[in-house]
Amino acid sequence: MRDPAPVPIQLKDYAPPAFLIDSVDLDVDLFEDHARVRSCLAISRNPKATDSKAPLVLDAEELEFESAALDGRKLAAGDYTLGEAHLTIAKAPARFVLETVCKTYPRKNTQLMGLYAAENGFFTQCEAERLPAHHLFHRPAGRDGQVHGDHPRQPRKISGAAFERQSRCKRRTKPAGATG
Repeated sequence: MRDPAPVPIQLKDYAPPAFLIDSVDLDVDLFEDHARVRSCLAISRNPKATDSKAPLVLDAEELEFESAALDGRKLAAGDYTLGEAHLTIAKAPARFVLETVCKTYPRKNTQLMGLYAAENGFFTQCEAERLPAHHLFHRPAGRDGQVHGDHPRQPRKISGAAFERQSRCKRRTKPAGATG
């Protein structure tokens, strides 16, 4: 089955995003059959947006959502809407930190975008429209992060990832059996 032909986006159709992502901190735990990704996003409303009350909408394709917290407060089911392709927070404040935890399956990712696995390791391809393949996403300004795993084929850093500094995302506990 072929993908539908891409539809070009014309400059006249562009609208500034409702939110800006000031920073993205990722904490990735790699396992043989899945990865758990904790993402901390520092978010602010875009003063150039046309709708000052627009909801925050994050891409969530190919992710198994586990939890979300806004400024350290765990969001209850009524605080957000989770669809097949998006996580929506209707009443987002002007500035906040959103922490999400998602599970993804790199070995099942055959698109070679986002976080995927091959025989010789785990890799990332982080194009602006496909970054959601490893965490909830909305146009980040920069990324920091850590990668953890204890399988012999799992590297300390994911090839191709821009994880240079220590993540500011708080690790609650080390996963069972993890050595890294």
